Amino acid sequence: MVISGKNTDKFMFAMLYAGILMFTAWGGARLIGYSLDTRFCNEYLINWETAVRALAVTQVNWPTFNKNNHVAYMDRLVDMMQKADIPIPASNTVRPYVYRIKKIGDPENKLFVLCLPNRIIVYGLSDRTFKTVDVSIDGGFDLHKGQFTGYPAQDGLTYTGRWQL
Repeated sequence: MVISGKNTDKFMFAMLYAGILMFTAWGGARLIGYSLDTRFCNEYLINWETAVRALAVTQVNWPTFNKNNHVAYMDRLVDMMQKADIPIPASNTVRPYVYRIKKIGDPENKLFVLCLPNRIIVYGLSDRTFKTVDVSIDGGFDLHKGQFTGYPAQDGLTYTGRWQL
C-alpha cells in the first residue's frame, strides 16, 4: 500500500474517531458507576438511616448481636421494623439488607448493611463507592474522620464503612 496524503488522512481520522469513541465509552462507564454509587447512598443507605432512627424512637429492645450472627440479627431487626410499621428500604436482592452493585468493567459488589442502635456498618464497599458515600455523608473524603469512617476489609479489595448516627 502506498502511503499517500489521502491514505494518511483517512488513517488519522479513523484513529481520532476511535480515540473519541473509546474516551466517550470510558466516560460513560464512569458516569454510570458514579450514578450507581450515588443511588446506593441516596436511595438505599439514607433509607436505612431513617428506618434505624424511626426504630430508636419506638423505645423497643433491639435484638441481641454477638458478632457471629449478622444475617440472623438483621432478619430479626427487619421483622421488628415490619411489626412497628417502619418501611424497610427496597433492595435489589432477596434480602433487604444486602445490596448489589454491578458497574461496567468492574466485578459485582454485594454490600451487607448491619444496623445497630447508634451506627450502620456497611461491608463490601469498593474504593469508589466508599469515596462517594463518604463525600455524600461528610462532605469530603477522609477514611478516619467524620460521621462515615472506614477501614480496608480483610480481603484487601473492599472497605468496611461505619456510619455513626
